[in-house]
Amino acid sequence: MMKTTEQYQLSFHINAFNYSKCPLITDSEPSLINMFNWGLIRTWVKGEEKANELKINTLNAKCETIFEKPSFRSAIIKKRCLIPATGMANRISEEFLNDVDKHKYVIYLSAETGDLESAKSIAEAGKAILKSGGIGIKVETTGKAFTKEHWIELLNDFEESNLYQMFVLDCISDGKRKTYSCGMHNIGLRDGIVYNEEFQESVNLLSIFGYYQLIDKPEIKNNQTFSISAEAPIFVISEEMTQPNKGDELFENPYGMWKLERKVSK
Repeated sequence: MMKTTEQYQLSFHINAFNYSKCPLITDSEPSLINMFNWGLIRTWVKGEEKANELKINTLNAKCETIFEKPSFRSAIIKKRCLIPATGMANRISEEFLNDVDKHKYVIYLSAETGDLESAKSIAEAGKAILKSGGIGIKVETTGKAFTKEHWIELLNDFEESNLYQMFVLDCISDGKRKTYSCGMHNIGLRDGIVYNEEFQESVNLLSIFGYYQLIDKPEIKNNQTFSISAEAPIFVISEEMTQPNKGDELFENPYGMWKLERKVSK
């Protein structure tokens, strides 16, 4: 039986660049799930200020060089751990970015979406172009970019929920405790917005709420409530009247936007 040092909630997305707390299992306590902030601080670093400056350089390690690089070679031998996760995604590689820099032509696909079938059709059209020699895809209505291999993989192993990954961005922040999604209009649904919640919690909420709309296809109305689990906070749903992207042809959602506000206990 596994025990935890503190309670944690399942997360759909954890962004390493936020140095979020992650559940992990260490060699020293194999029967315990501990919560640690993502990142590696070199042993020779002195002072919190210097650590914060350098830790961005040790977020990722390559398996080809991890036993050679001074930053990682000791930790990989003496301080290994297990991270419970269903998947991990890296940033687009430098090799891919170099290929993009060398490209000579851009092909634009412009079509009405607004429902799952139309979104799937334009995704398949993009796949056909990739198989004809394309390098990658950028979804202009969200700004998301995909390598050729990733886009084709999402369609070859297609599930309806893959359209969320392809056409929706759910981690936009104004830096003032307002977090929202963009791109749900590509699949005919409303985006979501959350105020005054921690960024990672907001992203988790928006992601689960977005998948909920896509997969369960509920009839949502004003003043309904939503929660990601029985133990999680309850949020009241209402229509957002001032979309952050209002007036922007690419990003404004013509179907509207749902606002999720934490329910206050009386």
